[in-house]
Amino acid sequence: EYTEESPPLQFYILNWLFVIQLLCYMTAVLLLLKRHLTKMKSIFSNLDKVKLIWLRNITYMAGFVSVIFLIENILVLNQSWNTDYLFSSIFTGVYVYAMGYMGISKSEVFGKEITSAGLGPDEKKKVEKYKRSGLSKEKADTYMKQLVTLMEEEKLYCNSTLTLKDLSYRLSISTHYISETLNSSLQQNFFDFVNQYRVNHVIKDMGNDKKEHLTLLGIALDAGFNSKSSFNTIFKNQTGYTPSEYRKKIKLKVDPQ
Repeated sequence: EYTEESPPLQFYILNWLFVIQLLCYMTAVLLLLKRHLTKMKSIFSNLDKVKLIWLRNITYMAGFVSVIFLIENILVLNQSWNTDYLFSSIFTGVYVYAMGYMGISKSEVFGKEITSAGLGPDEKKKVEKYKRSGLSKEKADTYMKQLVTLMEEEKLYCNSTLTLKDLSYRLSISTHYISETLNSSLQQNFFDFVNQYRVNHVIKDMGNDKKEHLTLLGIALDAGFNSKSSFNTIFKNQTGYTPSEYRKKIKLKVDPQ
């Protein structure tokens, strides 16, 4: 039962509606981040600085705080345990400080990485929307051969900062046509295309006796990867094995017991 000091029922209902609205908003943010990552794979060969993990994390944190607030709201309404919203207040304070720190320390907030790729507004719009153009199969085949030649002979994939714009400049082919060529010929985006070469380069070096003294991370950095975490993830996605498992597999073939 309510006392004179107790908030009216509408107070709790408004709190629930607020939390539900916030959770819906955060779900939309996570979906947008997923879409953003897909778009970035059409432009960058390394995603460590553009995939906005910090933003995903603070969204999860906001969801956690919202759930705590909802639980406390239910406890107060049922008079099971009056916490005076202590826990949600504490976590909200921690969240605000964490959000401020992440926002200041992460340069992606200011779009530096995307700007450095050299894509103008019109080109970014073309890549993001990606629609089938009038590119003929003959032209696509020609562009594909040029791409393969450039990657295999000059090993551009070893450049950890390689972008779609870099290939466009080297081949004098629009970024849109390169994306369309990769999609139509290989059913791949730029990210997967480049990292497939990097993984193959790593596998080749794993079996090279002259590079046996190198660590897996050293081999990965030479191949164009720029972090251990992204290397491990991409390598396992493409081979089904972790780098260390694959290296052991190669050694067993070379030196069978």
